[in-house]
Amino acid sequence: MSRFQQAEVYYPEAADWQLLPFRFERLNGRVLLTNLVGEHLFVSADDFAELAEERLPDDSPLVKKLRAKHIIRLEEEQSRCSSWPSRPNPL
Repeated sequence: MSRFQQAEVYYPEAADWQLLPFRFERLNGRVLLTNLVGEHLFVSADDFAELAEERLPDDSPLVKKLRAKHIIRLEEEQSRCSSWPSRPNPL
């Protein structure tokens, strides 16, 4: 029996949030994040690295700011568009 645990034990827990489409630009040591409609937020380079690697803790104050700017969403939140009925194909 091995005294070592499997590598998966040491992986960080999956975040309870998901990235939404956004763009970013590095400016003067900070990172500008913009969503598809132009809402924006400046974050530090370290916060951006955590976001990009999906390591940002769920209890981080930044999570609330990112949700407010529609850059991330919680997993249980669903897009309003995905619940709309689709139109029948006229052909």
